[in-house]
Amino acid sequence: MAATPRHLSLAHRKSLASLALTDRILAEFHVDSNTDPARSFRNSLKDQIRLNKETLENNATPLDAAVRWLIDEASSTPNILGQDEGFDGALTAIKRAAASLKCIDCSGSICNGGAADDEIVATRGLCISEFMAAAEQARRASEHYYGTYSSLYREAGKPRLVFSTAMVIDRPHSYALELEVGGKTRFLQERSVRGQQQSFVPVSEVILQTRIRELNRSSVLASTYVLFHEFFCHAFQYLHPEDASRVELQEWDYFSEGWMDHLAIDALEEICTGKGAPDVVVTSDQLAAGKEVHLVRSNPYVENPAPHAAKIRMGVDASRETRRFLTKLLGEAEGREAYLALSLDLNLMNRSPEDPDRVVEDRHRVVNMVRSGLTTKVGKVEVCEALCDYAYRKDSLKFFMDIKAISFIHLSLDK
Repeated sequence: MAATPRHLSLAHRKSLASLALTDRILAEFHVDSNTDPARSFRNSLKDQIRLNKETLENNATPLDAAVRWLIDEASSTPNILGQDEGFDGALTAIKRAAASLKCIDCSGSICNGGAADDEIVATRGLCISEFMAAAEQARRASEHYYGTYSSLYREAGKPRLVFSTAMVIDRPHSYALELEVGGKTRFLQERSVRGQQQSFVPVSEVILQTRIRELNRSSVLASTYVLFHEFFCHAFQYLHPEDASRVELQEWDYFSEGWMDHLAIDALEEICTGKGAPDVVVTSDQLAAGKEVHLVRSNPYVENPAPHAAKIRMGVDASRETRRFLTKLLGEAEGREAYLALSLDLNLMNRSPEDPDRVVEDRHRVVNMVRSGLTTKVGKVEVCEALCDYAYRKDSLKFFMDIKAISFIHLSLDK
């Protein structure tokens, strides 16, 4: 059975579209949404969404009409006009944008709350256009990086990538930020039958979770980083060898949440400056929003850090220092390519060559040993020698085994 995209319900998309449209235009007009009268308008809009739940759940009312009605109702809030010329101009533009929204222009069909809605949204999804665009940029960027730099990717089973959206009641993370989006990746399989032969195709379903009623502009912008994290760190995870199973990891996993997240934010910055992947666009606002989230989730020294920031930071440090070492050894361009190849290969690996069941634990050993060797004196010579050997051979599997062996030696010496 084919894995199909799953998206927010029609009622939830009506709410999201009205809020996202409002915040986007306020930002375009450089109007701070937290100051009057913009705050009064947004609060009124959220009240309309909360008080008219049954109206929004009436699937006979198409999304475009519901958005126009919500905007018109919120616009009737007393005393919001005439206080700020910037807001007055923005409100005119918001009404104009709502009036020009046409569901028929999306994919030729109009959502009615039925089973076909997911396919209609997946085809173009104008009502969640910024999320759809962010997912497309993240998908194309990750496919470019893996296809260009990873040697194991050429041998791995290529995953079918599916993008879905979901509504959550509570904030989908534990960071001290007003971030109302989060990400999750599910590992699935599709059965493929050709004649008498049956095979299974790996599927990665990347899900953007949204707390709709509290949605803000910074969360929409940060969704690009959230999706880069999911596609780079998880969508291609555990694909080599292709007959191995894929399991989800802990939210504090040193490698996927630390080492690979550092790669993901680096890729986001490279693309923003025009150096990463062709035909992929990341704005400076999206990068800034992503860096703020990355800093909180991976830095235990900031005010109100994420609960697992110290563990995630171990992976970030190992990743950063590995790139720095290879760049000093090989030069900027070749060092970057070597770092990307090593990182992406390690993320694809689903089995340790010696012990198929211990790849997660062994990868943690690699992170700890590399970090220790490049930031302290513990194992420094051996780790540097292993990286030099990798720089010469470009053999990620050998590097993995070398560092694991070094880790066991030092563990034995400690005892």
